[in-house]
Amino acid sequence: MEVLHAIARGKSVFVTGSAGTGKSFMLADALQCLREKFGNDAVFITASTGLAACSLGGTSLNTFAGVGFGKGRSASQAGEKPSTHSYMVAQSKGFGHR
Repeated sequence: MEVLHAIARGKSVFVTGSAGTGKSFMLADALQCLREKFGNDAVFITASTGLAACSLGGTSLNTFAGVGFGKGRSASQAGEKPSTHSYMVAQSKGFGHR
């Protein structure tokens, strides 16, 4: 319960634990709380892998950021224009203004 209260107050949390300890259950409750507070369009579910994100209906961090599989040289990718999705997300959060 303490974790849910911290999330509701806008604090960052790190959730870890063994299999079957209720991490996904707790995160589902946290997502509901955040959606009620900020609205569905302001809450994004990401995880380090697609498999980890699937159980909660999210995406991988790479997909969210528009990087995809990250194939190719790092220097060439850094100079590329961000995907429409990641640009729209950044704009909606107030990022990306120069």
